[in-house]
Amino acid sequence: MEKNTLFIDCDCGCGENLVLKTIGKDTDYAYLTFGSSGFIREQMTVLSMLTERIRRVVYKGFLEEVVCTREDLERIRGYLNGMSLSGEDADNAGKIRFVKDDACGQPIYSIRLYTRQSPLQILLGKSYRAYDYVVGKREQKQLLRKLNAVLK
Repeated sequence: MEKNTLFIDCDCGCGENLVLKTIGKDTDYAYLTFGSSGFIREQMTVLSMLTERIRRVVYKGFLEEVVCTREDLERIRGYLNGMSLSGEDADNAGKIRFVKDDACGQPIYSIRLYTRQSPLQILLGKSYRAYDYVVGKREQKQLLRKLNAVLK
């Protein structure tokens, strides 16, 4: 991967991933994208994929999740700290949340993508807007604040 790209694979083996990328040395924005290796999604029909997305949003409250390690979150924090973004507020269809779950006796970390879109918008295929999260100056500060809270 290039120096301006950070790639995190989901630790659960589902094939989901997260890519954080800046374009150029001094840039206005960075782009955070949730994706998939394709294997699991290729096995699903369009209807079953849309049904799974809606079920995830309605019952779990989020659209995507990447399970990661504490070291992955620290890499993201270091990457965000090293960026000098100049872009103002971005209009995102979703929001990012960093989660630490201690229910199993040991911490499990994850990055979740929440969307403001309704199940109907997702059913109509407009959920693609939520998978790309644009990071400007304000979003960079918010993500760093959330990361620092989880990594305490």
